[in-house]
Amino acid sequence: GEVKAVYDGDTISVLLDDGRKEVIRLVGINAPEMNGPNENPEPFALEAKSLLGKTLDKRVILMMSSDERFQRDNYNRLLCVVIWEGENLNATLLSEGLASRMFFRNSMLNFSAWEDLEVKARSERRGIWSNLLSEGIVLNEINPNPGSVRDSQGEFIELYNLNEYPVNVGGWRLITTSREIELPEAVIPGHGYLILARTDETTFRSIYPLVPPDVPILKLKGLSLVNSYSPAEGLVLWLKDDVGRVQDGLIYRLSWDKKGANGTDRTLERRCPQVINVGDSSIGGGDDINWDPSLELFGTPGLPNSVGPPEVGDVSLNGEITAYDASLVLRYILGYENLYMMQIRSADVDGNGRVERDDAAIILKKVVGLIRP
Repeated sequence: GEVKAVYDGDTISVLLDDGRKEVIRLVGINAPEMNGPNENPEPFALEAKSLLGKTLDKRVILMMSSDERFQRDNYNRLLCVVIWEGENLNATLLSEGLASRMFFRNSMLNFSAWEDLEVKARSERRGIWSNLLSEGIVLNEINPNPGSVRDSQGEFIELYNLNEYPVNVGGWRLITTSREIELPEAVIPGHGYLILARTDETTFRSIYPLVPPDVPILKLKGLSLVNSYSPAEGLVLWLKDDVGRVQDGLIYRLSWDKKGANGTDRTLERRCPQVINVGDSSIGGGDDINWDPSLELFGTPGLPNSVGPPEVGDVSLNGEITAYDASLVLRYILGYENLYMMQIRSADVDGNGRVERDDAAIILKKVVGLIRP
């Protein structure tokens, strides 16, 4: 067909060869909105639209599922992979950081390949991922499946402020698997917390009595954390600021910890909040390493997490420093070993921002006792 209009970074109009005109929704991706907060384009919405704009008045190939159930969305748009001059535009938008993945079953989606593209874009902070953590507000603890209390009472998300100064998150948006929720006015103190709950503050504090009295608790209408989803990648949280920039996100899996936080009254806690979430280790990320079940029953909402970053030098993340950690550093320097972001932070023993042979030497000196821990 021939492209007759480009509406945004994931929607076009195509005149088909049989004379019908169809609105095409690029399947499996979600580009920034042209009509975002205050009716302004979200960051990188224009760039995503421009990428598709090169197809205007050009012929494209449309590929869609043979299963009629997956051919159209709720707005009656055709769900397609769009090919232009041999280029998969859905995948290109992901690779350039101009779209994020959408999670639903469709035979046209190559989950592993597309996930790899997004992980690389997030790791390299391309496009919509370029502002990750720029405002210093992170997803720090979540409780998707509490256990001894109903989900409607025990589920929560904890935000943490990495800054020395307070940050107002009013107008920010929390995006879950099923909906998008705008946050009301709320100020998170420097190095402080904000709890987003499904229930009211009184009920929440009765379940989590150790939450300090000065930690704000907001009941968010519509908040619901999914425990399972098909495909599994659909357990997703995004946090956008008041101008639509992606500040943080997490595609979580309760199987990460062998059900340690799945209905056991233990939460999922972030070990190192400065390490960005990019995906789990099966696809080149390290989120499953940076998130662990809480050591404390009911977690630590409003308090420092019970799990923390590894000791500097513990590159293997096994809880002790050995000669093996020094060997990992050397193998990484020589290009024989890939390290996750948390491992790289732990390998930078001298704190100069680089992983070098000197770091391996310092680790060995610690092992043989020439340097005290």
